[in-house]
Amino acid sequence: IIYNTFYKHTFVEFYTFVRDIIYSDNPLDFIKDTNKEAWDLWCYISFLSSKDLINFRDGKFEVCDDLKNILIPRYSEDEILHRIKAKIELNSLNEPTVKVLKRLAGIEFDYKPQFDQMPISIESAICLISTIFKYYPFYDKFLFLGDDDFISILITLVEPRFKPIVADLDERILNIVKSVNEDIEVFKRDFTKGRRIDREVLGFCTNPPYNELGIKTFLRYGLMHFGELGGRVFLEFGDEAIGRKLLILQRFITRNNLEITDIIKGRINYPFMLIHPENNIIYRRLLKYFTEDMLKSNYMLGADIYVLTYIPWSIKPIRIKDAKIYSYI
Repeated sequence: IIYNTFYKHTFVEFYTFVRDIIYSDNPLDFIKDTNKEAWDLWCYISFLSSKDLINFRDGKFEVCDDLKNILIPRYSEDEILHRIKAKIELNSLNEPTVKVLKRLAGIEFDYKPQFDQMPISIESAICLISTIFKYYPFYDKFLFLGDDDFISILITLVEPRFKPIVADLDERILNIVKSVNEDIEVFKRDFTKGRRIDREVLGFCTNPPYNELGIKTFLRYGLMHFGELGGRVFLEFGDEAIGRKLLILQRFITRNNLEITDIIKGRINYPFMLIHPENNIIYRRLLKYFTEDMLKSNYMLGADIYVLTYIPWSIKPIRIKDAKIYSYI
């Protein structure tokens, strides 16, 4: 009971750990990279060896092709930048992601305030993609809830075998995504209506309106698409309208069986683009202290990436009579 409740890994966690081991130059790095211990490493290696999925030769792994064909390698931010640069020209990492769309497909995109649209920087997109690859090991069954940053396009530039799904209310975004990469599945959905897409996924990424209602609405909609295998959530949000409501969001996260796996602080940033009325106001005020070039080469809003793991079984406390503080069960 104790193992199945508290220590059993979800399907996505299991294969993330397998991926980290088989693609590592030194499998012992698994211990420090995952905060696990030597027992966990032994369990994974012995299981994979018993199924003839891996073999040792000259101190290194040999991994069967079937395993590699379903598990995506981790890519560093430098590797991601190199792969994007091989496809398109980048002038500055501070540029909004819409600039990539312009150079890649010659498409201009007009952001609409009523959809709370505002693009993150290319630098931020690279960090987000690297984080997805770090915690999501598969090539498919991954959903983007809203895609005005066009991450689905960028991530397939980095790894063409990746097969994302995009759901958005804005048909313009769906049409652009499909025109650039016809292999990406797209669905028009209003997340406030709750009509799910006809797919079960193992991971989703969302950059919702940065307020309590927006974050809860987008998370609820995404969680509808998880099943008994669990899943990973990549949630971007900043303090724009959150403040101490973060405590309320943390309770919401816990009540929905979501575990906070990682928080990447301050890596999602928005270039100065005068889309919303308040952007113009703060821009004019800051011009009293900074030059126009200084403002336009920096950021106007910052946010974090929350990596959440969905646990598909009930977590209830178990009281052990006379338990000692040095007992680990």
